[in-house]
Amino acid sequence: MIEKKDARDLLLEELVTKLPKNPHGRLLLAPRSAKTRIMIELIKRDNPNSVLWITPSRKLANEDIYSEFDKWNASSYKNRVKTNTYRSLEKESGYFDWIILDEEQALTELNSENLLCGKLKYGNIISMTGTNTKHYHKNKIYDALNLNVLHTVTINQAVNEEILSDYLPFVVSCDLNRSKDIKIEYKNGSFYSSEYDQYMFHHNRTENAISIGSSAVKKFSMARLNAIKNSPTKIRVAKKLLSKVTGRTIIFCPTIKIAQELCKNTYHSKTNDKDLKKFINQKIDIISMVNSGGTGYTYNNVKNLIIMQADSDSNGLTSQKVCRALLKEDGKIPNVIFIMLNNTKDVVWVEKALQRFDSSKINYIKEEEL
Repeated sequence: MIEKKDARDLLLEELVTKLPKNPHGRLLLAPRSAKTRIMIELIKRDNPNSVLWITPSRKLANEDIYSEFDKWNASSYKNRVKTNTYRSLEKESGYFDWIILDEEQALTELNSENLLCGKLKYGNIISMTGTNTKHYHKNKIYDALNLNVLHTVTINQAVNEEILSDYLPFVVSCDLNRSKDIKIEYKNGSFYSSEYDQYMFHHNRTENAISIGSSAVKKFSMARLNAIKNSPTKIRVAKKLLSKVTGRTIIFCPTIKIAQELCKNTYHSKTNDKDLKKFINQKIDIISMVNSGGTGYTYNNVKNLIIMQADSDSNGLTSQKVCRALLKEDGKIPNVIFIMLNNTKDVVWVEKALQRFDSSKINYIKEEEL
């Protein structure tokens, strides 16, 4: 009996057949499209003598990429491959037949300096990502390196072609608390304010700075962002959601403090990967993260993915997190839940993040409907 090929196998065959020898350019392939395996098969096909493979994290560089070579019967090619991270890319020099830029959105003007000035030489570059950046300066770097798009598979295409799981997106909208229960102390005394008043203070100050071209725009914008990130309303809604959902759940939090408050099982920049491994191995069913764990990891049987704080998704950070729940598994349709503060800048960020997904599927519900 001939085993039926899945959608990722078919995409792999298409690219190995379609792409020219030693391809130079960008592959914009939705998360979970087996990009690492595709790179390995192209290396086996074209047989380069030296490869520099750049990734976002040290774990991917030191462990995961090499294990993929073993998994896909390419162990003999490992001694031709040098891995490194974007953090250390600026220290690389010399010549490589191939350079692979894994998660190309991590490329910056600083870490690409040796590539652009010629200290780091190459025969060809393949850059790849699951979420195409909208960032002007990053696209200028791709242009400078003559990296044109070779092939594209969007998130919606990947769902339609059954590379990714279908999903149920929800936006839980909530209102800032107007009760004056926040004590504000200053040099000559104190007063009580509300969460709403505090946000409006930061918002009006930011918008005024923008209108007059003040140098304080960045400072004021960050204060407004922090007011949204640390919103007591968002934390309350997140706790309510966690008390109601069932099944394996990931919640991405805006800060380490909130991640630790919401769940005893955490993975972030200040933890080891003990809880992460437990979740991956399905020994625990809930975990809170911040940004670590949002790119490059595979999680099975995720039923709920909660995003407490969306960004504008210009570099695909939010989309990458969402796709952690979209591993294609029989009968699984995960819930993807965004928490959004009404009448704040948060609405803009959530709407921009959702642009990569099918708008016809989105369900908007109010906090009181939970």
